[in-house]
Amino acid sequence: MEAVPSRPFLKTALEGPPPAVVLAVGRPEDPDLERARAQGAAILEARIDLLPSPDGPSAAKALALLRRHGLPLLLTCRAASEGGRYSKSEAEREALLVGALDACDAVDVELASPIAPRIAREARSRGKAVLASHHRFDATPDDRELEARFAQGKALGADLVKIACAAASAGDVLRLLSLAHRHRDEGVVCISMGPLGAVSRAAAGRFGSRLTYAGQDLDYGQIPLDRLTAALDALYPERRA
Repeated sequence: MEAVPSRPFLKTALEGPPPAVVLAVGRPEDPDLERARAQGAAILEARIDLLPSPDGPSAAKALALLRRHGLPLLLTCRAASEGGRYSKSEAEREALLVGALDACDAVDVELASPIAPRIAREARSRGKAVLASHHRFDATPDDRELEARFAQGKALGADLVKIACAAASAGDVLRLLSLAHRHRDEGVVCISMGPLGAVSRAAAGRFGSRLTYAGQDLDYGQIPLDRLTAALDALYPERRA
């Protein structure tokens, strides 16, 4: 029997006005995190792959430090093949994620990974929410492939399905926003990457995307937390109510 998925994460991600702001954290001891909630962060993403030593003890310490900030925690150990820094085997990554599940509220696992079904099953058995992700750094695929990736995530049993693709044109951005709108009530997260896609970080919530990610990597179209929050406040006056 599966446990009820983590309420703090799902309440923030699915029940509040979209989009909830996720702040990716690779340095859990960073003193600036003390201001993260006040600056608009709603969820902290523990990027275990960005730690100097991405192992079990380091993950436990990082999650304990982040828990002090009182925000839901999303556990991620991004594989190098999808833009992360974790380069060990998938078996080792699976063991790392499973070992850290009890300290988080949700876990991100890539749809393309062979460990995805097992991670999703284990997370649900422990009452953790599941975010299934798909990243394309070379292009934005056509509607048929986008729909296939979203369906794959829902078939996995994910609470949210995140699709992030590089944009080479305004049309690429529009395709992802259209995907978000078609699945706006189904836990969709759409991010258009690159300078052209930066607009999606703020605007996709209007189309139904449930999360947006703040960060400092301008090449990926990321927007720093304070600037992203300002843009969201301008676009979503209901956030200030």
